[in-house]
Amino acid sequence: MARAVGAARTACALWAAGCGSGATGPADARPEAPPATPTVAFATSLVGAPEGGTAVLRLAVVPAPESPVTLGYTIGTDDDAATHDADSADYAGDPGGTVHIGAGDTVAAIELAINDDADIEPAREVLNVTLDPPAPAAGYVLGSPDTARVVIEEGVCDRTPRIQEEILGVAGFGHCLEPGPEDLAAIADLELCNRTDWPLCRREATVIPTLRQGDFQGLSRLERLTLAGVGLTDLPESVFSDLRGLETLWLANNRLTRLPERVFSGLSSLGSLSLADNGLTELPPGTFSGLTGLWWLELSGNPVSELPATVFSGLSSLSGLLMVRSDLTDLPPGLFVGLSKLRALDLRANPGTPFGLPVQLVRIDDDDLLAPGPAEVAARVEQGAPYQMEVILFTQGVGRRSTRSTSRPGARSARSSPSRTTPRTPKARASPCVPSPRHRAISGASN
Repeated sequence: MARAVGAARTACALWAAGCGSGATGPADARPEAPPATPTVAFATSLVGAPEGGTAVLRLAVVPAPESPVTLGYTIGTDDDAATHDADSADYAGDPGGTVHIGAGDTVAAIELAINDDADIEPAREVLNVTLDPPAPAAGYVLGSPDTARVVIEEGVCDRTPRIQEEILGVAGFGHCLEPGPEDLAAIADLELCNRTDWPLCRREATVIPTLRQGDFQGLSRLERLTLAGVGLTDLPESVFSDLRGLETLWLANNRLTRLPERVFSGLSSLGSLSLADNGLTELPPGTFSGLTGLWWLELSGNPVSELPATVFSGLSSLSGLLMVRSDLTDLPPGLFVGLSKLRALDLRANPGTPFGLPVQLVRIDDDDLLAPGPAEVAARVEQGAPYQMEVILFTQGVGRRSTRSTSRPGARSARSSPSRTTPRTPKARASPCVPSPRHRAISGASN
């Protein structure tokens, strides 16, 4: 018996495993765990802060250091294409720094002051704060997470006050910091108008003399925007650039005297646009460039006295054009060229009304109008036909013959072969430029 107990004690000594607790063999041995590696990491990977506030990023230190440790960090952008990156103008200080961890401390914090500027920026901007690897002498390694994301909450606080109020009302929020990118993208309709100046208005009186660049930032799915009768005197050049889904834009009954170059650029979905009853004196070439889906354009009530020949170029979908009560005295050559879908044109109450649409007879098979036939002749309307026009051609020579030449909307000329004999003097007499039943709204055309 003594030998058995001694053998057991010898085994316990060899295995260095809790003999006092009754362990008697290898199956009960427990190797001693290696000491844990000291780590430092962020306590959370996401922190939010408003403009003018402070982002506090807390660190977890395990175990507490016996002597002070200094750790570096770097501020940068993330790799997420779906977020808007903040930059160095959005926070105070350098794009990096150090944090001090005192002896015996298990927590520390990086405080990042967020600048409060007046710029309109995305509702949420993001920056990353990444811990630098500790020096070997510190005795610590980085744990997880070693990068924290700071979300700067801009909301809609810096936008024109009345625009801000309307966005908050439609989105259902009470504070300007609350709307996020997904809330702005869900808005489909904004109506701001003055019932006194625009009878169709459903809102109380609203005055918005100016807009700010970025007022409509993030409203990527907005379909209808009404800013009628609000006293607008100017438009920032790219104020509508974020409105890729906009279908209707109503800017009637304001005090606009000019339009920035390409102010409507990028509005490829726009179908109807009203600039009626402003103070516009000119429409520069390119004003409506790129609006290939525009089908209705209202420009009535503006003191425009002259139109560039190409001002409506590219509006291949335009079916309605209104310029009543303007100061037009003449229509330039080529004005209606390309407007093949035009169905309604109203030019009443202009100084030049009724506007003549001279028809010229051009021989296109020979430079000599009297050259022997057969002849191919074109009846040309220099302005372009604003609607379907019929021209009757008479041929004098061997007998008297006539034929019709029909010019389609948007076309400048129509071909015809009035004679297979040798004509002496081809003549053209245009039928009265009376619109067909589909063009009852057209005014200002004469023989």
